[in-house]
Amino acid sequence: MKIRKADPATILLLPNTENPNILQKLQNMPKADPRALGVKWHIQFPSGAVLVKCNNEEQANKLREIACSSGFQEKKQTFKQLELQIYNVPITTTSEQIAEDVEKHFGERPQEENSSRTAHPTSPMSPLRPSHALWNCNKN
Repeated sequence: MKIRKADPATILLLPNTENPNILQKLQNMPKADPRALGVKWHIQFPSGAVLVKCNNEEQANKLREIACSSGFQEKKQTFKQLELQIYNVPITTTSEQIAEDVEKHFGERPQEENSSRTAHPTSPMSPLRPSHALWNCNKN
């Protein structure tokens, strides 16, 4: 299941040897006014990197341009396909109910994976049954 989603309005700026403190450098730049760039919030990490959330993609792109022209690099968002295993689900719960709960929690509709996996042979969950579901979420 993909848990993290691409957010074009969020930027992670990485420090460099010339400017180890990105936030301080940006605060000293008149063209990097947080109100004009629609900065909703920011988080500064001990490394000097700064995660910035803007109101929209257009404002984030302006910040990207300013940061790039100042010598900062943006860390591109990467994603991994993750699996989600659900345990201790009451036997009366339907696959549809599980799918609805996963969609409500993660914002993505899961698709049941056809798997021949079973739990540990001594486990009360063996063989695989509805109370031990394996799901894979793809949003395409």
